[in-house]
Amino acid sequence: MNRVVRFAVRLYPSSWRQRYGREFEALLEDVKPGWRGLSDIVYGAVTMQIRRFGTIPVVCALAGAIGGGIIAMRTPEVFASSATIRLPARDLANAGSGAELSVPLEKALAASNGTRQATSVTMHRGNSANTILKLTYLDRDPARAQHVARTLTAAIETENKQGAAPAEVLAAPDFPTSPIAPDYPATVASGGGLGLIAGFVVLLLLRGRRRPASAA
Repeated sequence: MNRVVRFAVRLYPSSWRQRYGREFEALLEDVKPGWRGLSDIVYGAVTMQIRRFGTIPVVCALAGAIGGGIIAMRTPEVFASSATIRLPARDLANAGSGAELSVPLEKALAASNGTRQATSVTMHRGNSANTILKLTYLDRDPARAQHVARTLTAAIETENKQGAAPAEVLAAPDFPTSPIAPDYPATVASGGGLGLIAGFVVLLLLRGRRRPASAA
C-alpha cells in the first residue's frame, strides 16, 4: 500500500481505525486501488468525519464561504495612483512608520476630501542619507485617485522643502488605467474559515447543554 493510500486511511476517525483499520489495510493490500478507489476512500473518510462532528460546522463553513463570495462580489473595483518620493533620512530618524508625515497628510486629505483608509504609505530605507517613500491612494474614480495622490505628494514636498536635502519626487502620481479587483479566493476562504470556527463553537455549546440533561 503506497503512502497516498495510507494517508487517506488516516483520515478516518481513530475509533474506526482501531476497530477496522487492520482488516481495511489488508483489503487494500490485496485490491491495490487506483485513483478512483482512492477518491472513494477519501469520500468515505470525509463522510464519516462529518457524521462524527455533526453537520453544523460544515453548514456554517458553507454559509461563511457564500457570505465571503457575496461580499467579494459587492466590493467595488478601485484604482490606485502612486508616487515615489525620496526624503532625507533625518526626517524619519524617530518615525520608522512615517509618524512625522501624519500632519501634512492629514491637512492634505482634509483639503482634497480624501480618506485616511484609502491612503497607503510605505517607506524603504535606501541608505544613511535618504529614505524612499511610496505613497498610494485608492479610489473608485481614477481621476480622483490621481488628484488626491498629487495633493498628498505636494504636501510632503512643501513640508520638506527646507534644508540642504529637500524632498525629491522620483515618480509623480500616475493616472491609473487598470482597476484592482477584490481578492475573491482569499475572501471566500476567509469566510469559510470563520464559518467553520463558528460552527465548532456552536457545536460545543450545544453538546455542553445536552450533557447535564442526559446525566439527569
